[in-house]
Amino acid sequence: MDKKNIETIYPLALLQQAFLWHSLQTSTEDGLIHMRCTLKGDVDSALLQQAWQWVIKQHPVLRTSVHWEGVKQPLQVVAKQVTMPWTELDWRDQTDQQIALENFLAEDRAAGFELTQAPISRLALIQLDEHIYKLVWSCHHLMLDGWSGALVFHQVFDAYGALQQGQLPSSKAVPTYQNYVRWLKQQDEAAAAEFWRRELAGFLEATALPRLTDKDIFGKEATGHRGPLNPPILGDFEPAPPQNLENPSMPDGVDNNKASPIVVLSSETTAEMQTFLRSHRLTLNTLMQGIWALLLHRYSGKSDILFGATVSGRQGDLPGIESIVGLLINVLPVRVNVSREQPVLAWLQDLQTHQATASRYGYASPDQIQSWSEVSGQLFNSLLVIENYPIQTSVDHGFQVKDVQSGLVSTYGLTVVVKPGQELTILLQSEALSNAILSTLVSQFKAVLETILQSTEASVGELIPSPAVMTSATEENALDPSNLSRDRLEGRFFAPNNPLELKLTQIWEAVLGVAPLSVQDSFFDVGGNSLLAVQLFNEMQRQLDCSLPLATLFQAPNIRQFAALLSQEQPVSQWSSLVPIQTSGQRLPLFFHGGSADALTWARFSHLLGTERPFYALQRPDLDGSEVTYTTVEALATDCIREMRMVQPTGPYLVGGHCLGGAIAFEIAQQLQAEGEDVESVILIDSYRPGELPETPLTKLQSRLQLGVFWLRKNYYYHGRWENMTRLPGKILQKIRPARSSASSENLSSSSIGEDVAETSEPNVSYEYRYARAQKANEQAAASYVPRPYAGNVKLFRAKNQILDWYFGRELGWQIVAKDGVEIATVPGFFGNLFNQQSTPLLVDQLKTSLSKLP
Repeated sequence: MDKKNIETIYPLALLQQAFLWHSLQTSTEDGLIHMRCTLKGDVDSALLQQAWQWVIKQHPVLRTSVHWEGVKQPLQVVAKQVTMPWTELDWRDQTDQQIALENFLAEDRAAGFELTQAPISRLALIQLDEHIYKLVWSCHHLMLDGWSGALVFHQVFDAYGALQQGQLPSSKAVPTYQNYVRWLKQQDEAAAAEFWRRELAGFLEATALPRLTDKDIFGKEATGHRGPLNPPILGDFEPAPPQNLENPSMPDGVDNNKASPIVVLSSETTAEMQTFLRSHRLTLNTLMQGIWALLLHRYSGKSDILFGATVSGRQGDLPGIESIVGLLINVLPVRVNVSREQPVLAWLQDLQTHQATASRYGYASPDQIQSWSEVSGQLFNSLLVIENYPIQTSVDHGFQVKDVQSGLVSTYGLTVVVKPGQELTILLQSEALSNAILSTLVSQFKAVLETILQSTEASVGELIPSPAVMTSATEENALDPSNLSRDRLEGRFFAPNNPLELKLTQIWEAVLGVAPLSVQDSFFDVGGNSLLAVQLFNEMQRQLDCSLPLATLFQAPNIRQFAALLSQEQPVSQWSSLVPIQTSGQRLPLFFHGGSADALTWARFSHLLGTERPFYALQRPDLDGSEVTYTTVEALATDCIREMRMVQPTGPYLVGGHCLGGAIAFEIAQQLQAEGEDVESVILIDSYRPGELPETPLTKLQSRLQLGVFWLRKNYYYHGRWENMTRLPGKILQKIRPARSSASSENLSSSSIGEDVAETSEPNVSYEYRYARAQKANEQAAASYVPRPYAGNVKLFRAKNQILDWYFGRELGWQIVAKDGVEIATVPGFFGNLFNQQSTPLLVDQLKTSLSKLP
C-alpha cells in the first residue's frame, strides 16, 4: 500500500486473529461470507454504487487490509481511500436462477480474497426480473459480523435515498473499530480470568454431540438392509433449499448438497412465545439456551451441560458501541445445570440471571476462556446462534429490501441457528451428523418449545423427551474420525489457534525435525538443545523479526506460551545475566557460569542435578547482541554479583563455572569475600586458571603434538572402530597447523572488538555471531586476568584426559592461588566433553555426592 494512503495502523482483536489463523490454515474462502438481500422496485445501479462508496468512507473497517508477515503481531492497516469492486449481472434470461446463484456464490467463494489488499470485500448487483434484484456483498468474517452487515445495508439504503433526492447523505460521528479494540485492551483480564475459571471449574470434557439410533429416528428398531436415509417431513420442516429467490435460502457456509433441516413456527405460535417471554420477563436467548441444554442433557445423560453461544459483543460501556462496524461478535460458553425437579420457570430465570453475570466478562476471547478452563481440546462441540440483527427495510427510495441474510459461517460440530421474526425459524447445521439426526433434533427442539409454552407449571424433568435407546458421540463409530480433529481423538494434541502460533509451528517443526508438533509440546521434551535453539532463534529472528535471549525458552518452553509472549506490546523477555532454571528446593542455590555459552546450555545439567537445590545460570550480559563492554573477568564477576543479590541478598553463596566461567566464579567468590560475605564453595568444572603459555618454539610444538594426540584418542573413544577413523588424519593436521585467520576471526580479533561492536551492536545479529564475539571477548578477558590468592573451599571436577596437563598439572593451575588447596574429582572422559551424553551422568553422580555434604 502507498504510505501516503495509510490512515492508521493498529493490532487485530483476538477474535480477528482467530479468524485470520483459520483462513491461513485452510484458505481465505473459508472465512468468506455472502451478505445479501433482495431489492424489489426500480434500482439506479450507479446511484447505489455511489451510496456504497459514501458508506465505505464513513467506516474505516471497510477500508482495511490485514498484514502478518514480518511483524510481531498481526496488524490491520486502514487506507484513506479505496474503491469497492462492483459487478453487474443480468439474469433475466436465466431459466434456473437458483442454480445460477449457487454457481455464482461457489465461484465467488473459490476466488477468495487477498487479505493484504483493501478492501476485503466486493459487490455484485444481479437483475432477476424487471423490478427484482439480488444484491450480494462478499466480505471476510474477520472484518465484519452480522450486526455490522445489517448496519451497513441500512446506511447504504439511507445514503441512496438522500442521493436520489439530490442531497448529500447525512453523516453521524460514531466510534470506529479501533476505538473498540482499544476498549478491549482496557478491560480487566484478571477479573475475567477469575470469573471464567470459577465458572468452568470441574468441567473436564466437552459435552458430546447427540447420536441417535433407529429407534429415536423411526420409533422402532430397523431390520434388514436399509439404504441411505432421507430426512422425514416433520411438520413445517423444509428438507431442501427453496427454489424461489424471493424466499429465505440456505445460510452460506452450509453445503448446498446437504440441506439444513429447518422448522418455521407459525405466526400464532411465535406471538404466543413472545407473550410468554414478556409476561415472565425472560429473553429469547434464555429460552433457546434452556431448550438446547435439555436436548443435550437428553442425549448425553449428563446434568452438567456446556455449549457455546454467540453474543453481539455490544453490551459494553463504550459509548456508541451499538453503532460500530466491525467484528464485535463473540462466542461464550454457557454452562447449565439441568435440575429435573426444579420448576421450569424458576430454572429459566436462574439461567437468565447467571448469564447476565457472565455477560459482564464477555469481552474475553474464546482462546483466553479455553486457556482458563480444565478442558483439554475443544471446550464445546455445539454452538447456539441467535441472529437478532437490527434489520430495517425501506419503501421510501423506490424499492423494498427483502430477505436480508447474514451469511452464517460456523466451524463447530453442530450449530443451532435461531432467526427471530414474525415467524421464528430454527435450523440445524452440521457436517458431522446425518440429516436424519438433525431432522429429529430440530423436531424435538420445536416440541420442547411448544411444551414449555403450554405447561408453564411443569418441572424441568417433564419437558425432556421420553428416553429411548441412546449412545453418546464418544462411543466407537459415533462420528466419522475424519470429521474429528486430532486433539479430540487423542486428547493431547493442540493445534495452532492464531496466525502467530501457526507461523511458530512451521518454524519449530522445520528446525526441530518434529512434525506434527503440538503447540503445547515442550522444546526440551522433543529433543531441543542449545545448538537447535540457536538455529530456532535465528529463524524466528529472520521470519518474525524477534530478537530474544535463548533463555526465553525457560519462560515459554512451548509454542503457545512463546506466542503469548510475542503478542505482548511490551518487551516480552528482558535479557539478564542471571537466568533461573530450577527455582524450587530448600538447599543453598548454585550459581553457575558457563563462560561464553548461554544459560540454555545448562538445562539438561540442572535437570539431572535434581530439584533439592535451586540452580541459576550466569551468562555474559552482551549475548543479547548489544555492545561488548565487559572485557575483563573482574567486570563480568561484578555484573553477576549484582544479579545474584536480587535472588539471594546475603550469603553464604555457592558458585561454580565451566571453562572461563570457572575463573569468573572464582573472581565472584573473591569479590564476595571482600564484601564480607561467606562463600560455601567454588565449583570448577574443566576450568583452567587463566594465564598465558610460554611462547617458545619448543612449547608451541609440544602443545600442538599434545593437541593432536588428544584428538586422536578422543575420536577413537567416541567413534570407535578403526574403519571410522579414516577422516581423523585431516582433522589432526587441522589441529596441529597454525590457526589461519578467516575474515570473520580477523574482524573479531581481541584488538578490534570495540570497533567491530560499534558496527554490529544491533540486537538482530545472528546468534552464532554473538557467541563468536563473546568467545573473543572472553579470550581477551582471560589474557588480562591475574587471579588473587583465595582462602576458601575450591572443588575441581576435571576430565581424566586433558590437553595441557604437562603445563598446568593436576589442579589445572588453581593450586597456585587456592590457599586452602583444591579438592579434585576425576571424571572419565575428555576435556571439553564432560557435558555430552556419555560423560554428563558420570559428572553429575560425583557432583551430587559432593554437593550433598554442603547445606
